[in-house]
Amino acid sequence: MFTINAVTGCHEWQGLRNGDGYGLVCIDHKHLLVHRVAWILNRGPIPKSWVVMQRCDNPRCMNVDHLEAGTNRQNTADMVTKRRHAHGERHGKRVLTEEQAREIKISKDGGLDLAERYGVSPATICKIRRGQLWRHL
Repeated sequence: MFTINAVTGCHEWQGLRNGDGYGLVCIDHKHLLVHRVAWILNRGPIPKSWVVMQRCDNPRCMNVDHLEAGTNRQNTADMVTKRRHAHGERHGKRVLTEEQAREIKISKDGGLDLAERYGVSPATICKIRRGQLWRHL
């Protein structure tokens, strides 16, 4: 129940998917991620507490040539390197817009004044100016 994408080589699952777009299959009344099942059938057991990553970043892909087993840390590092993580305005807990963060970076005003103006802590102002927050700007 998959089609092959001629451009990417992805074997794209056409069946049931979860909320994040990953393919699901029901085996023994359990929903399992299709790319993990493909890995197990073709490469063997997945080491305990490891994940199966799609190097193509296509959640529907189950092509074992696009899959790699690794740790959660490796998966997170891959996500950050490819900038697929929530950052900047996409971050759910953000208070500032990118425009406001840029203004803070270049402003000559004091940190306390800026903190009050933008409704954040002085530490946040300091971290923005040092490049510890909003570093992609």
